[in-house]
Amino acid sequence: MKLAEYVDAKMRAVAKQTQTVDTVRLAVLAALNIADEYHLLLKRNQEGGATDYLKRAHHLSDALDEVLEEKRKAG
Repeated sequence: MKLAEYVDAKMRAVAKQTQTVDTVRLAVLAALNIADEYHLLLKRNQEGGATDYLKRAHHLSDALDEVLEEKRKAG
């Protein structure tokens, strides 16, 4: 039900912007709009995840370097 309401709201917004009453065109434009929103969201999440992964990898690498340096000094 919520999904249908979301799509309906998108179609109404597209109708206001384009002055189109053809429901097929409205549905296609709304679908493209929704797909674009989710594509951008997915891209942002993937980029954020990659950044977090790299930060963690650098942190672990630094920690490993510290441990190895301590072992060199001790041994």
